[in-house]
Amino acid sequence: MRHIFLILLLFAPNCAKMMYGQTRAIDSLTNLVKSARQDTQQVRLLIALADAYSANLKMAQALETAKTARSLAESLGFESGRAYAIDRQAGAYSIKMRIDSALALYQSILPYAEQKKDNQLVLSVLIGIGTNTMKKGNIDVARSYLYRALSLARKSGFLKYEAMAIYRIGGTYMGEERYQEAIDTLVIAADLIKKSGNQRMYTEACRNISDCYVYLDIKDKSLEWGKLFLQAGQVLRDSESISMANLSIGTIFINAKQADSAEIYTLRAYHFIENNHKKFNKTQLYYNLATINGLKNDYTTQLKWLLKAYEMERNLMGNVGEHLVYGMNLRGACFLKLGRITEAQQCFSDAAQQATRLTNKADAYYGLYQVAERLHQPQNALNFYKRFVETRDSMFNEENTKKLTQIEMNHEFAKKQVVIKAEQEMELTLRDAENKQQKWIFALLFLGLLGTAGFVFYNYRQRQQRRRTELELANLRAQINPHFIFNCLNSIYRYTKERDTVTAAKYLQKFSSLLRLVLENSRTEKITLARDLDALQLYVDIESLRFKEKLQYALEIDPEIDTTFVQIPGMLIQPHVENAIWHGLMHRETGGQIKVKITQPQEALLRIEVEDNGVGRAAAAEAESKSALTKKSLGQKITAERLKGTGKLAFSETIDLIDAQGNAMGTRVVMEIPL
Repeated sequence: MRHIFLILLLFAPNCAKMMYGQTRAIDSLTNLVKSARQDTQQVRLLIALADAYSANLKMAQALETAKTARSLAESLGFESGRAYAIDRQAGAYSIKMRIDSALALYQSILPYAEQKKDNQLVLSVLIGIGTNTMKKGNIDVARSYLYRALSLARKSGFLKYEAMAIYRIGGTYMGEERYQEAIDTLVIAADLIKKSGNQRMYTEACRNISDCYVYLDIKDKSLEWGKLFLQAGQVLRDSESISMANLSIGTIFINAKQADSAEIYTLRAYHFIENNHKKFNKTQLYYNLATINGLKNDYTTQLKWLLKAYEMERNLMGNVGEHLVYGMNLRGACFLKLGRITEAQQCFSDAAQQATRLTNKADAYYGLYQVAERLHQPQNALNFYKRFVETRDSMFNEENTKKLTQIEMNHEFAKKQVVIKAEQEMELTLRDAENKQQKWIFALLFLGLLGTAGFVFYNYRQRQQRRRTELELANLRAQINPHFIFNCLNSIYRYTKERDTVTAAKYLQKFSSLLRLVLENSRTEKITLARDLDALQLYVDIESLRFKEKLQYALEIDPEIDTTFVQIPGMLIQPHVENAIWHGLMHRETGGQIKVKITQPQEALLRIEVEDNGVGRAAAAEAESKSALTKKSLGQKITAERLKGTGKLAFSETIDLIDAQGNAMGTRVVMEIPL
């Protein structure tokens, strides 16, 4: 439940309460509106008044004022004023969670804003559409609008809208529970927001970054950003932000089982939250105080706060629902510790009946098992314990199915290799037969339109070739991945056997980090350049350990390139670096150097160069076995065909480097990828 409220907070407009200043602005604007004539100037004043109401979160007044401005603008034929009034009306609907109405209004004025090239209005509309599309759960569509807004904001020089777009993009990652990517994005947004001078949004950004680290269970970072949240609220001199920051820090200390520190920060938040009108914050406050007293074994006081939380939740959301089940289980556990068995049994029974989430249902069954034990009812205790185990196992399976599937696939690669290869060859043969048959059909049916038929056939062949390349690449990975894993584990074993535990631990840490990144990056077709370079760095570090520090690696990136937003296909740079190491540098007794250079010669083109000072391709071909050379050539060919087939490679070449005397100095691979 807390996660839902966090996302709603993140997608609130950037105009939270500005205290007395906004109140005075409302009074002044109201007087100006009353004294102004009914002309375009009054429309502008009404729009400014709607903004002031929104800044004070008086959304009913903001909506009515925007409607009045729209009606007046329409009667005057004032198209620009009408568009801006509709924008404010849509913003009010968005806050009131009338999502479809907000989207309809935003979409109605987007063509006008683009036609007039009113970039400020276009940016407001694009961000509004992205925000409300996210609320409907269409995250990919929402991100496409937000990226459009980001691109336009950067071209137009609107720092405020650039920061807001990045901030909302971070929110889409939070909505998908991709917390590390959310953090990467929100940190960039926080820096831009601070530069733009929007202290309110900076405060919210710090809070959300802290919460992301809480979800990732990284306590030091969540505490660091929680304290930045507190400092930002103090700069803002906003009692609500300061209180919520103290409550968040208290929650972090509760998760760390540090009751005393948690109590200090929670009590700092108590007086403001207890007296304000936000009931949800009160519920969280009461649960925090209950948990703190539970950690201190003061179960009587814990029960008092749990009952207050229960009353608040019941008044807020009704008598039935998943939101009450968590509290039921906590009260049942507290009653049990106080020896009030009948009341504990009632709480756990109610929780078991209402729970739909596996976590809450498992807690309820375990509580009923403990009650039956206390009542000396062995048969009931056994039955409830069996239900607890079944629910817990279902919960475990649900959470870990993907992870276990991936592990099983890795172990089954070697056994299924022959079967997979046979299936792929059969599929390719069938597709080739299909191609020939369709070629004759097209030739007979469209002989008079040869040019058109040729064009259609060319596109069809390209799609088939892309599919063929994907299948061949999958087969190649199935052969290479187990081999690489075996070599790494063998090296770790060797270091352990030699009692070099420091190197073994270092090797194992980097190896596990690399596997984690590879698994994460494989979920999507494209990843950010930053994440691909992180995986590449780990790979080079591992190979450096095997080379006994004889491998030198240098990375040079154009400072104009934003690696956190540029996206490329995965497994792009690493195969060429691997070839450079094993076919260029491994034949040099003293090791060698690899240099990766990334530039952006055009706005929509990324250039990647991988250069080594190895023995060169000719010398490597003489030193290596025929099978090894064939494997290398096949890997390079499949990588190039895969990218060309998907349209992700504009240019690729391999250059042999020689000195003035014609001696080999190494190799350089150049790739150009359209963005």
